[in-house]
Amino acid sequence: VLREHRGDGHVLAGVASGLRGLDATVTLVATGAISRDLIQPTRGWSDEDWSASVRRLRARGLLDSGGRLTKTGGALRREVEDLTDRLAAGPVERLGSTGVERAIELATPVSRHLIDTGVMPVPNPIGLPRP
Repeated sequence: VLREHRGDGHVLAGVASGLRGLDATVTLVATGAISRDLIQPTRGWSDEDWSASVRRLRARGLLDSGGRLTKTGGALRREVEDLTDRLAAGPVERLGSTGVERAIELATPVSRHLIDTGVMPVPNPIGLPRP
């Protein structure tokens, strides 16, 4: 539930920064955190959609000609992540460190099972590591 809450805030932060869903993903790929080969098929974007996003991001000065983030693009990614963290803070603060530790303790076996059985591969399109 906390991850879903954070995800909702992440979408809001991206939209507030003028990023479409695919644009946000292309900027994530540009950080090197995940590959296009891994994420594009899971999201169903066509090569044409991807190319259009790259053109939009280059026009905004967020990507360079090699598809990497520019200084401006890196700053925008950090702003999106910072805003996401601020939007996600309420429930975490309410739980406190003991509550967060307990939530992690309860969720870890389920998460490990999903990863160990291949339901959630690592690496995966949502960036979840194996706990």
